[in-house]
Amino acid sequence: MLALVVLAGVALAADPAPSEVPPPPVEPAHLDPVSGLPFSLLRARLANGFELYVQPRPDSTSATGYLVFRAGGRYESPAESGASHLLEHLLFTGTERWTEEQVRATIDLAGGRYNGFTGAEQVGYWAQVPAGRTPELLDWLGQVAFHPKLDPAKLDTVRNVVFEERGGRQGWTVRTAKWLGLGRDYREEITTALFPGSSRGQPIIGDDESLDAATIDTLRTFYGRHYHAGNASLVYVGPTDPGEVLAAVESVFGSLPGGERLHPPDDAGPADHATEVRAVWRNAVLDRCTVTLAARGPGLADADRWPGEVLLKYLEIELFETLRMEQGLTYGVSAWNETNSDGGQIAIDSTTDCANVGVVADTFVAAVARVGAGTVDVSRLERAKGAVSGRWALSLENNITRASWVADLSMVEGGLALADAHQLVPRVGPDDLTRLASTWLPPGRRSLWVSQPIATVGEAWLAAALAVAVGGGLLALLRWRRRRA
Repeated sequence: MLALVVLAGVALAADPAPSEVPPPPVEPAHLDPVSGLPFSLLRARLANGFELYVQPRPDSTSATGYLVFRAGGRYESPAESGASHLLEHLLFTGTERWTEEQVRATIDLAGGRYNGFTGAEQVGYWAQVPAGRTPELLDWLGQVAFHPKLDPAKLDTVRNVVFEERGGRQGWTVRTAKWLGLGRDYREEITTALFPGSSRGQPIIGDDESLDAATIDTLRTFYGRHYHAGNASLVYVGPTDPGEVLAAVESVFGSLPGGERLHPPDDAGPADHATEVRAVWRNAVLDRCTVTLAARGPGLADADRWPGEVLLKYLEIELFETLRMEQGLTYGVSAWNETNSDGGQIAIDSTTDCANVGVVADTFVAAVARVGAGTVDVSRLERAKGAVSGRWALSLENNITRASWVADLSMVEGGLALADAHQLVPRVGPDDLTRLASTWLPPGRRSLWVSQPIATVGEAWLAAALAVAVGGGLLALLRWRRRRA
């Protein structure tokens, strides 16, 4: 039958009405190799945007599934603070097929282990089972993450568990103390100064007000925004044939709805280094202080990330030898870069007697200045490179750690293109360390922080003795006045 279309008074014969044409078949996903890694890795993207990474380990006696979503503290508004973590707990309380007890028993019965986690840029669920139990592994991940019941009757119990995990409610007393500058979180204070106004400063576990305000509707809305196939990546490490893994993943996850791939906000303003040395007072009575040299550092996708690890290990070795082995002022020194998708946070710190704070801080600054000025001990550099390369390789012996490492890179656009960056470590030379120290840790780009107790033990005893003396004196005066009356 023909349809007539009249346009500007002219009758035109239209083409025959098209019949219902079925959509073209979806091309099946296929696994592509990822180059530049010390182990084989295959990658596939399903039609709904779900990412799969398969790391075959034919000789492994276990299989690990590591499922991550782009969510976490940096994806939350202040009113939602803690929502990602609250949801992580809630997802273990039942699914469309399983009760809470069955969720927790399924992997146990398969002879495995499992857990979940919430970070600044990821929320994840993982399980490790004996070889041959991959179907149960994938079924469990699919049920927990994509078919939760989100039972409102479970919310208050989960909320109470989270409060217990964070050490209870802060209450009016603690909030007032923090308002007065006492008892603030030391690490959060540093992060807030390095990234003022940024989502990095958002407490992952939430605060009293946001946790109390969370309803099942707000959590369901947050879940719908983040928990879809297009915002998820699964890393499988184990002995199952990669083609079989892909087929099983298609079966479990391929029909799920997709969606927009999310990214953390680009909200890192200029770092606040207006005061070079800052004290954070703790609600504690002890004689120990922590000294931290902090600065922004390279992120996951930065070319300086792995060379920067060498610099930090070099400084850690030198400071340990100076402060502990030569002077005996501390038990240990730690140096690390907490890497995110868009930048890192360097910290070099040590805990010592509060009387030694000045010496430790000066030693930190002097060590960085020497490297920045070009004085690098070659033997110590070789030791640092060996430690970074070797310990990274040793960590990858563990299937869960290996899966976690791949998942971290999957969070960065093009991150796996930088997967071979660890190969830069053996090539780091003295000039590289000097450049890195001058780039990331010069004056004006770093701060010194001291975590101090509200009082030392001696000061607390003195205050108590004075209180007893004053109280005793007042009581004696009161008795004397009564006798006079």
